[in-house]
Formats: sequence, C-alpha cells, structure tokens
Amino acid sequence: GIEGPTSGSATIRGAQYATLGFPCAGPAGTGDLWNCGIYMLMPEADVEAPSRNRQVKSGMKSVPDWFVPFIRHFLGARNAKFWQQCSQQGKVSPHPVWELAADRVVAGR
Repeated sequence: GIEGPTSGSATIRGAQYATLGFPCAGPAGTGDLWNCGIYMLMPEADVEAPSRNRQVKSGMKSVPDWFVPFIRHFLGARNAKFWQQCSQQGKVSPHPVWELAADRVVAGR
C-alpha cells in the first residue's frame, strides 16, 4: 500500500498551496482508504476553460510532468513520494475548479 495520508502546505509568492487527506470507509476488506487532495494554482494552458458554474467538463487526462517535482520542491519528499505512487497506480484524478467565472468584471465591485 501507499503510506498516507499526505499533509503539508506552503505559501509561494502570496499563493497558498495545501495537500491533505483523511481516512474514509470503503467496501469490506479493502483495508485503509484515503480521500486526499491538493489545492494549487496551475498554468492556464494545462486546464480546460471553465463553464458558467466554474466547473470543467472533462478534467485533465493525465498528471502533468511538472507535478511531482513541484510537490517535492515545495511540500517535501514524503508528499512527493505519496503523489508519485498514487499517479503510478492511476489514482490521481485532476479536476480543476475555477474560483471565478464572469462574462464581465467591473472595477470596484
């Protein structure tokens, strides 16, 4: 199994990056299951544009090459190992959520 859960955070140029996890119940006999996530800014070129409800339709098809090295550099070797093992097992489902979706933004409001 993969040692979990992942845990850590960093502030980089004013942006907060965090990874966390918690145990969750699964089918009988499955052993320890973890619901984990990482919240981070991403290059716009790597994600699908948002729809009106800020969600994306299909998400990412694969984990970007820069992901694990980024985690290693900013969140440490243990977190990088965790996310690398999850990626290798096909257990990472990138799904960007956009925090702002607007047809027009007016200054001061």
